[in-house]
Amino acid sequence: MHRTFIASVLAAALAITGLSSAPAQAGDKDLARFIMGVAAIGVIAAAVNDANRQERRHDGREVSRHAPAPVVIAPERNHHKPHLQPRPLPERARAAVLPGQCLRQVADRRGTRNVFVAGCLERNDVRISRLPQRCELSVVGQRGYERSAFDAGCLANHGYRTARR
Repeated sequence: MHRTFIASVLAAALAITGLSSAPAQAGDKDLARFIMGVAAIGVIAAAVNDANRQERRHDGREVSRHAPAPVVIAPERNHHKPHLQPRPLPERARAAVLPGQCLRQVADRRGTRNVFVAGCLERNDVRISRLPQRCELSVVGQRGYERSAFDAGCLANHGYRTARR
């Protein structure tokens, strides 16, 4: 758009300078020169306009003369391709660690057994809902109340280990 404006200003300037520099006589030669000048300016303006149209894309957007900014394309995610599985962790790192301070010895009909008290596990940020439910049992505490606990041997069979106290 600015090119068309510049071309029209240039055409007007050339027309005015050609008219003002000539003496005050008007002849057929001067009129022919004026018409030729206007025609030449029209041809130049048409060429500039045509060049602008060729620079536009088919979708109507203009093409920049500068290098375009790099476009980052995210890789396509195809869930049907087999993907590599990470290596499994070693056994000692894979086992979940339960706090040793929650381990208690409880006497029952079969003798003594080691259990993790549920209240203590919750206070130490262990999610009880993620522990195996088959390891859960009810025990009677020191004051005679029934409490929820988890059998330590059962949890060890499911990959849990006890941290040091």
